[in-house]
Amino acid sequence: MVIAILKIIFVVAFVTGFTVFVIYGKAGTQEWAGLAILLVVSSSLFVFFGKDIVRVWEWVLARMKRHAYRTEERVYRFGYVQVRMLMTGPIPWFSAADVGHALGIPGIDGKARELDVTEWEEIGSRKELYLSEAAVMQFIDQSQHANRQQFKIWFIREVMSPLHRARERQQQERKAKLNAQR
Repeated sequence: MVIAILKIIFVVAFVTGFTVFVIYGKAGTQEWAGLAILLVVSSSLFVFFGKDIVRVWEWVLARMKRHAYRTEERVYRFGYVQVRMLMTGPIPWFSAADVGHALGIPGIDGKARELDVTEWEEIGSRKELYLSEAAVMQFIDQSQHANRQQFKIWFIREVMSPLHRARERQQQERKAKLNAQR
């Protein structure tokens, strides 16, 4: 969808003689493809305002970085092992090192990087590897650890079920607010 719109803008700009600048940013743990700033200006205007446009973009990107790292850390315990979780917005991410320790999977970082890129994320200044819910479930199924089944039950009941219920509650509250505003 975004690519189609960009193609149309480039064709219109080419035909009319305008210049199109697409500024794209990546901030924190999220790609901001939806926040691409499109500027359609004549070449002479860009000569005068180019530096200002770049300064504004740097300000927007810095602001996005501040918001992208607003995370909530939670620590869950499975027996004697702690499993750290970061909530980045509505998405939970689980420490790969902690999951690997709990499931007895050595070298989980390398194995996680073999998964689809959407199933893992490097978070924080130390670029620590975190896993999505689906990736954790994949590693549970692949594990040969004796406590694998107990970990799976614990993960579903104690960790994910409360998160899913909280997300459903938030969605219902948003719908109720929208209906009340109408």
